[in-house]
Amino acid sequence: MNSSESAQLFDGVMADAARKPQLKVSLERIREACNVLEKTKAPIEVRSICEQIFAVHGNRSGPTGGAIRNQKDTLLRYVYLRRF
Repeated sequence: MNSSESAQLFDGVMADAARKPQLKVSLERIREACNVLEKTKAPIEVRSICEQIFAVHGNRSGPTGGAIRNQKDTLLRYVYLRRF
């Protein structure tokens, strides 16, 4: 895991007041899911992240896998940084 880069990305998105509130919520949920997956030594993949989010927040919560993949510069990049 590249913790310093992922932390910088997370902090940058959270500090940017111009960012959409939903993007911030999505990133917080992704971080939360990645932390759980990391602790259980499960693979950090978009699918496993979505499953973890749904388990905690319910089936109508987001972000979806498609939403993560569409936000290449933020959500998907964060997933990739947490993966390695």
